[in-house]
Amino acid sequence: MNVRNRPVPDSMGESGISVFESRHGPEFQMALTSHAFPELLHVRVGSGAIVFVRATGEESSIVCKAGTSVLIPERARHRIIDNVDDPMTVYGLAIDSKRFPSMAGLTDRLPEGRVRADGPPLDDLGLRIRRLLYLSGMQKDVVERASLIAGAVAVFADIALTVRRSSIDFAMEESDSID
Repeated sequence: MNVRNRPVPDSMGESGISVFESRHGPEFQMALTSHAFPELLHVRVGSGAIVFVRATGEESSIVCKAGTSVLIPERARHRIIDNVDDPMTVYGLAIDSKRFPSMAGLTDRLPEGRVRADGPPLDDLGLRIRRLLYLSGMQKDVVERASLIAGAVAVFADIALTVRRSSIDFAMEESDSID
């Protein structure tokens, strides 16, 4: 795979799914950007940060290393900054929810930031995205396209379920401590 000094261009295939691998060089630079779709980034190797910029100009950073997964909601302004001595290679997964009416509202439930992927069903995010990357190159027939779509939707749905479960668990812990 070629080393990149600029981000992978946005490209939603016929399936409405974008899966990519981007191997950054030490000179990688990314301007502030946003997308009309949610994007999940998973760091395979290297280190750096993903910087979010609010409408107020306030910045927040998520420090990344191998194994870190970060969710970037649609329209969130962001950029990637690599550690020059240890540039990142990232997997990316994006889904155009407008092409899937049954997903209305799902993307609104996806929080910005680090995805806690230290237990089921998210403990194998890197492998799941790698499989989708393989399928995205195969989209020759309806079976491969359907498998790609199903896998991508499942990743985003599992993130939303994990967030919901975390808030339910937290609420239960609070109510337990009150009794």
